[in-house]
Amino acid sequence: MEVRLLPPEQEHGAESVGRRSVGREPNSLPRRSPNVPASVLVPDFWVVTPTIRAYEQEDRVDVVDLSLRAWAPVFDSMREVMGREVFDLHHRPDWRARQKRDVESVLADEKATVWVAEEEGVVVGFAAAILRADEQVGELWMMAVDPDHQNRGLGTELTNVATEWMREEGMTHAVISTGGDPGHAPARRTYEKAGYAPFPGVNYFKAL
Repeated sequence: MEVRLLPPEQEHGAESVGRRSVGREPNSLPRRSPNVPASVLVPDFWVVTPTIRAYEQEDRVDVVDLSLRAWAPVFDSMREVMGREVFDLHHRPDWRARQKRDVESVLADEKATVWVAEEEGVVVGFAAAILRADEQVGELWMMAVDPDHQNRGLGTELTNVATEWMREEGMTHAVISTGGDPGHAPARRTYEKAGYAPFPGVNYFKAL
């Protein structure tokens, strides 16, 4: 679990949360313009940066598809750590079917606020957050970035957008839950880059 205290509103010099362009981080990989081979590095002024906007119903299929691609290595890691028997029992009938259902449930949940990252008309990432107003806590519920668009700081930017929204809604702190296995290591790095501090926890599983 990752926890972050939300400070008072500050000037960030960024566009509004509703529609926001994502800049490159200093050490992010160079990107390429359309129709240019991946092996060719292009100048920054050719780079198309994703835009973060509110989720629309028409995005549902794209969000589900990119989520399954993004989480495939994570579930491979979970299978190795948990063991195949327990993993299959916990994710039956199939992790893809269960994860598809879970993502679609979040997208349809009226309590959730969802954003997508879009590049040249293609949805390449998403984040969903909820508020627990009685506790004054916001939670980043789900987040995924298409594998072809990872390692560019987009996951951190989606996390920051959700966090800023929680603060604007009056929450005093924010929480994210994720796994401690190797497959979740990229997610943990993303959340820590966004200023969240980890609180370790352990889940135990046993086939009956």
